[in-house]
Amino acid sequence: MHYQRPLPTALIPTPLVACDDATSDLTVEMDLTEKDGEITGNHPALLVSYYTSAAGAGEGSTSPDLTDLATAYMGSHLEIVHVRVENAATGCHATTEIELQVVDAPAANVLQGLLFCDPDNDGYGEFDLSALDADVLDGQNPVFTR
Repeated sequence: MHYQRPLPTALIPTPLVACDDATSDLTVEMDLTEKDGEITGNHPALLVSYYTSAAGAGEGSTSPDLTDLATAYMGSHLEIVHVRVENAATGCHATTEIELQVVDAPAANVLQGLLFCDPDNDGYGEFDLSALDADVLDGQNPVFTR
């Protein structure tokens, strides 16, 4: 009698995006394990490992090409990391990919000081800082995450 073991599900995760750090080397280190739950659907019995090649992920060598951290490079191309999802009990596996993206950190313009006439001389005043958003962004498209 033969039993067929089901393959684990390896979900395609959303890209792992990080802002370029201020070191001017156009690289950033990313913690790949941030995506483990998304890749496995939070299945506790599935093991996740990362590889630089599809062949490495498919073969599942005992030492993955990547540790839990990867360095992504800023540029016109995207970095692709190959992922192996393995059921620890059965040894069955599936593969997927994760896209690493490095984006420019936003720049905030330096604004002139704000003035307030204090009619009661108590040293306090109200400012509507949201009215300055356009000046701070200077045409940049704001994207808010997390």
